[in-house]
Amino acid sequence: MLLGNGDGSFQAPLTQTTGGFSPIEAQVGDFNADGIPDVMTGNNNLGVTSAVVLLGNGDGTLQPPSLFVTPLEAEAESKGLEGGSLAGVTVR
Repeated sequence: MLLGNGDGSFQAPLTQTTGGFSPIEAQVGDFNADGIPDVMTGNNNLGVTSAVVLLGNGDGTLQPPSLFVTPLEAEAESKGLEGGSLAGVTVR
């Protein structure tokens, strides 16, 4: 991740684990409706598909990953699903 300095430049890169799973995509959204940006990844690791949610702390850092194994490929959605306002995950 690259956090902004507020002047168009960025701080040194930060790394964050997704719990050992291989992300195939990532989205930023407010996945728990607390007003703080979170990160969700859709993963595929040797045929095991999952979604990982990393809740934001509000200071540019993230909490440890929460893993959700899915029966099919997971896709993170940063916009509201089905016209709603909450971000979520779709399984396809």
